[in-house]
Amino acid sequence: MHAHGTSEEVIRLDSGNTGAIHFFEGSTRRGIIGYSNGSSIAGNADAGDMIARVEAGKKLHLAISGTSKLTVDSAGKVGIGTTAPSNKLHVAGVKNTDGIKIQGGEANVSLIIENDATTFFFF
Repeated sequence: MHAHGTSEEVIRLDSGNTGAIHFFEGSTRRGIIGYSNGSSIAGNADAGDMIARVEAGKKLHLAISGTSKLTVDSAGKVGIGTTAPSNKLHVAGVKNTDGIKIQGGEANVSLIIENDATTFFFF
């Protein structure tokens, strides 16, 4: 299929309730891209939210040039630079300059890391 248009709207999906593209391999649904009516596609999404969904036990990847850059697994763990996150947020790098940067517009921006016993402040 080839679609071409000269305006912003090239393909339009309109169901009046929720709009979605379902992806199948044979008779097995692999994922959905669409918008929620508040109870479909993702049960905890609000009406009008956009959803990218994979089926149970699979991962959602954002990739550039065929390489996954961000992965969300079925347990809700997010991996940046890894496709197998081991924590809620797992950032993996390959050199000393890779890491996490938090930057704000004010001079007194800080990073706070807490566990049950200790609080660490970084300025």
